[in-house]
Amino acid sequence: MKTKYHYLIYVVLLLFGFYITYLINYVGNTDRMQEIIAIFSNHCYHIHHWMICFFIIFILLIGHYIKNKLWLYAIIIFLIGVALEDIMFSDFLIIKDNCHGEKLIQILKKNPGT
Repeated sequence: MKTKYHYLIYVVLLLFGFYITYLINYVGNTDRMQEIIAIFSNHCYHIHHWMICFFIIFILLIGHYIKNKLWLYAIIIFLIGVALEDIMFSDFLIIKDNCHGEKLIQILKKNPGT
């Protein structure tokens, strides 16, 4: 049976996931690119971290391989916090051709083969 403390832990995990991702993306991040990009048919697609988190959540929900449901819920809620941080970016719903093309070209020219 869940107690009020379980829900408090869930809220803390949600905020912790959001905060950790906020620190990674904003604090001390001046010009560092943090993108996962897929290129198909002359279009680039930005894979946002909220997409990755929800994919992982989906896999966890299907798998149910974690015996202790409390751990399953804790992981899911933490990942929701990470995914929610993405709404701080104005382009969080833009996927196609959202690749900071000029920056990407400059990086590829400096580091051929990456």
